[in-house]
Amino acid sequence: MALLATEAIVLHSFDYLESSRILRIVTRDAGVRSVLAKGARRSSRRFGSALDLFAQGSAQLYAKPGRDLDTLSGFDVTLARAELAGDLGRFTGASAVAELALRFGRDAADRGLFDAVAAALDALATAAHEDALCTTLASAWNIVAELGFGPAVDVAAGHIYWTNMGKPTADDGSIERADFDGQNRQTIVPQGGTFTPKQLQLEKTSGKLYWCDREGMRLMRANVDGSNIETLVDASQGDPRPGPDPTKWCVGVAIDIDRDQVYWTQKGADNAGKGRLFRAGIEIPTGQTASDRADIELLYDGFPSRSIWSSISTVVSFIGPTEAIHRSVIL
Repeated sequence: MALLATEAIVLHSFDYLESSRILRIVTRDAGVRSVLAKGARRSSRRFGSALDLFAQGSAQLYAKPGRDLDTLSGFDVTLARAELAGDLGRFTGASAVAELALRFGRDAADRGLFDAVAAALDALATAAHEDALCTTLASAWNIVAELGFGPAVDVAAGHIYWTNMGKPTADDGSIERADFDGQNRQTIVPQGGTFTPKQLQLEKTSGKLYWCDREGMRLMRANVDGSNIETLVDASQGDPRPGPDPTKWCVGVAIDIDRDQVYWTQKGADNAGKGRLFRAGIEIPTGQTASDRADIELLYDGFPSRSIWSSISTVVSFIGPTEAIHRSVIL
């Protein structure tokens, strides 16, 4: 049983048996975890205010492979955030932030999510009562974006773009656009123009929208008005859509416009360790197609599927111009 020391925030707690308590925490180095605080209700000396909701500090926990419940051996609180309990609006907002992280966070290192949750709770702790709702919504969007579900926003043009995945068997995915105030809502990529689009990215320099078509097994793009829909990568290898093989599902995309490269992930079955990160040139090489282009590189493989799509932009910024650890041409 390995000891892990990591920064953590308490997001939920409930009593367990006669003297203990189970906490749901988000950690900097191990993602979202469930931990058992043995004897916590019998004596407050051992854990103190660490059992309070939204407390942050250094946690020491024992994790055993194959178990969903870790054992908390200590928690040194550095930030209690008692202000959140003093106002119903702030507390409600903090609870919503916690629920979002618990519902969609993963049990693997995700420092971006931890920082987003910490920033959200800090903002709510100092928000005036009348500002609690707006602060909650702004914080929630930051967390959603960190989790990989965020829309694409063009501040200069005043537009927000989002995908509708639809039902995989119906081929009814689409992309919409609206003004910031919700007016002028338009479907710019109609149903059938893409299969199950997700992970939309706006590349402002070229005026392009990029997205992954999950069960469609494609990496796609279009102009910001929805015209000129293109398939850049077709990973189907002849399989019908919706794709029956999850290892061919494209789920996350990031653009490196300075180096003329595009990155994307393919997931595999849940927790199967078959997730992969790929890279290719933004443009298809002359004389080749989305199905047979020869410039595709496999950069990393063996990821748990849920760990590869939520922070692909962070992964790409980490890779930078360096060579891949695992590099090969996918034919």
